[in-house]
Amino acid sequence: MLKMKKCKISFRLVCLLAIAIFMLGQSTFADSKSPDFQLISSMEDGWQNMYQIGDFQYDFRDAAEGRGSLVLIPDNRDGFAGIQAMCQPTNLLYNGIRFYVKSDHWESVSTLGVAFHTYNDWQDYYIVDAVGNLFNKPNNEWIEVILSPSAFTKTGNPTWQSISKITFRLDVSPGQSCQVKIDGLESFFSVNPSAVSIVFDDGQLESYRAKSIMDEAGVAGTLFVIPELLGEPGFLNQYWIDFFHASGWDIGGHNWQVLPDLSPEELHQVFKATKDYLTTHQYKGRDLYAIPYGLYNKQVIEIGSQYFTWLRPNDNMNQPSGYISPCRINSRIVSQFTPVEEVLHWIDLAKENNDWLILVFHRIVDRCEYDTDYTEKDFQEIIQYSQKKDIDILPMSDYLKQYNQH
Repeated sequence: MLKMKKCKISFRLVCLLAIAIFMLGQSTFADSKSPDFQLISSMEDGWQNMYQIGDFQYDFRDAAEGRGSLVLIPDNRDGFAGIQAMCQPTNLLYNGIRFYVKSDHWESVSTLGVAFHTYNDWQDYYIVDAVGNLFNKPNNEWIEVILSPSAFTKTGNPTWQSISKITFRLDVSPGQSCQVKIDGLESFFSVNPSAVSIVFDDGQLESYRAKSIMDEAGVAGTLFVIPELLGEPGFLNQYWIDFFHASGWDIGGHNWQVLPDLSPEELHQVFKATKDYLTTHQYKGRDLYAIPYGLYNKQVIEIGSQYFTWLRPNDNMNQPSGYISPCRINSRIVSQFTPVEEVLHWIDLAKENNDWLILVFHRIVDRCEYDTDYTEKDFQEIIQYSQKKDIDILPMSDYLKQYNQH
């Protein structure tokens, strides 16, 4: 039987936190919504070994939440382990999935598959590699994984309306002794309207070409700028940043440094300098920060969260609308190697599953020169297709405002 719990934050506590952060002058704190999570498993009991090889155990000394976690221990020779748990048929339609993972050596992990089964068998199920699209996985740190149904592929004829078995399978390089911990498997409703946000990192000159296309469509986007590079060759200057802002665009923060390489003092300096610049100009989007190269660790998140309400790494997935983690907003990086048909499919999935699809670009050009370039022709097709599908195109801060009001 699936267990249920609710996580609520009192209005008084939210207000006190908001006032405290405002008084510190670190961030203009946006109200943060805490959804009702349905506890599927605390990962502290009820699981069985799926195979004759590999093993698992419960660890009551280390947990992301609750009393303990489950540890998958792959077989040393064949390099895999699996677990399963049965439950009464449960309706997870329009539900996102959240859980936490941790490993002592992610470099040895090939896949961590999680599957939701109908009819208790291996004929009808939804499955996803839960860590394959996480761009950065720091060792020995708990990582929050947030999945939309759009992340799963379908085998047979399963239905989210009748899930009766859940399985995890860990595959590692043979001979490796790494382990993976799993904790706090939960679901949450995602019934907010779907939307697309068009995002540009770095603030390069070619962003203006995208703005012209979006102006014609009557929509605005989000620009993550590196204040130190404004006006440098190839980058927008202050005049153009103000022009984007006046056109309804978000202006968020970004950087060129590898943040995990910096000391705590250096991290404070980097985040504060960017925040001061955005706050001085009172830019919409000043509480947004794109983590450079998607590289972070616990220290980067803890310090960055003191200055910015919302942090965006490079996890390559649609974002469920029902729960948005302030430190782990999912997004999709679009490069010259991303076929336009694939992006249009992401839009279809967002429409079907009530997702927030964040598309991250760098330069819009006639002809691609760098990996992160994207052609103007294909970019225009993405804008037109989104509008054809009747999906709102919104700056990130506008969507987050709506999310907090639902």
